[in-house]
Amino acid sequence: GITTNSDLTYGLSASWTRVIGASRYRAQFFNGTELLSTFEVVNNNSETTQSIQYNGNGIIEGQAYYARVYPLIN
Repeated sequence: GITTNSDLTYGLSASWTRVIGASRYRAQFFNGTELLSTFEVVNNNSETTQSIQYNGNGIIEGQAYYARVYPLIN
């Protein structure tokens, strides 16, 4: 699961449209080419839009970050 720390100032979020047939999603956050974190998120079939938040040390305001999310079937 995702844990959050209220002492962390900055966080990242990603949202995507539900993929019918997906059992879960793998979400990854990057700082350029460096992988910061990977999460697996269970598909919530009752929601059209899915989302995840990541709070971590080293997230700097004004820097570019990327998220990659892909569905997992099974």
